[in-house]
Amino acid sequence: GVRVDLPLDPYARARYEIVRGFGERYVLTARETVFWQNTEGFGTTTRVYLDRAISDTLLLRWANLGKYTEETLGLEWYTQLTLFQSLNERTGLAWQWQTEGETDNEVQLTRHAARLIVRRQLTPDWLFLEVRAGVNWPRRMLSEEREASPEIGIALEMEFGNPR
Repeated sequence: GVRVDLPLDPYARARYEIVRGFGERYVLTARETVFWQNTEGFGTTTRVYLDRAISDTLLLRWANLGKYTEETLGLEWYTQLTLFQSLNERTGLAWQWQTEGETDNEVQLTRHAARLIVRRQLTPDWLFLEVRAGVNWPRRMLSEEREASPEIGIALEMEFGNPR
């Protein structure tokens, strides 16, 4: 594939995924991807998600990622807790906390973040609006202070293909 961006950044990848439910309320997903990308060389990414249905309107997800490439400083990783909340058939919230780092970086915990995401299905049904706001605390070098940095975003998403 090639990302639609300049300069072009071609890649090749293979992915394997396992999804297993257990109990009445849990789903475990594990995904392994091996790849080559022009800007990163050869690498591998491991993702593990644990979902727990709390109620008909609440889902808790613990997401974890580890990535190693020829260009990374050790292992890049993150862990994220997200509480998904359904407000109605068209609107949902995601309350999120994330911590990330790099094992061989001089500061191993490079960022903490908290955010609220509001997602709304618009009319027509294949169009979605997402608004996010949050704060993150980055620090990549020992000489930097960890200071709060606000984040805000807005996105329109279009869904293609046959309805599920």
